[in-house]
Amino acid sequence: MPNSTREMRRRAPLHYEAKADNARVAARIILDTNDAARAQAASSIGYTGSTGIALRESFLRECSIALELVVKAVIAQKIEMKRSSKKVTTVPSSHDLVMLWATAGLPELSLEDRETLVIARRVLNWAGRYAAPKNDEREDKLYSEERRYLKDEPRPGELRVKKLRSIDWDQFDRLYTIAIGIFWSLRTEANPELS
Repeated sequence: MPNSTREMRRRAPLHYEAKADNARVAARIILDTNDAARAQAASSIGYTGSTGIALRESFLRECSIALELVVKAVIAQKIEMKRSSKKVTTVPSSHDLVMLWATAGLPELSLEDRETLVIARRVLNWAGRYAAPKNDEREDKLYSEERRYLKDEPRPGELRVKKLRSIDWDQFDRLYTIAIGIFWSLRTEANPELS
């Protein structure tokens, strides 16, 4: 039986790539929006909050979505080429960017780059959408996983407070560029007529 249209889209590397590219350009436009344009847009709808905060939140969401989708594009491309792990037959439905990065077989990352993925994961899971996580237990589990990903487990009896930084364009774009470069390299290998 043929795949449904939705299933074909869930497997199509170029669908993930196009959506990732759209999110990336949206993040850049948000970042480059000048104060006058912000003020005019806010005034036109009666917005009295902080446009800086609103656009920062939007920037983080778009960066996080772009990273998730470009990594999923690599996974989908590897599945299509039959180059993924035997356990990976579909693109995972997850926001866990550290796990997705590993599943895609992308290069080992520095601590700073892993932290960028952890921050993006948090944005995708709840921080980019809600005032607080749905429940404390789930959030405690996410924090525990984050510490493991950052290889930053406190020793028994040690109190360690660490505030995650934010994401800037260069940190985001460095990871995006790694993933998109590998995606297009795989794509060209699978379709030599593209080169």
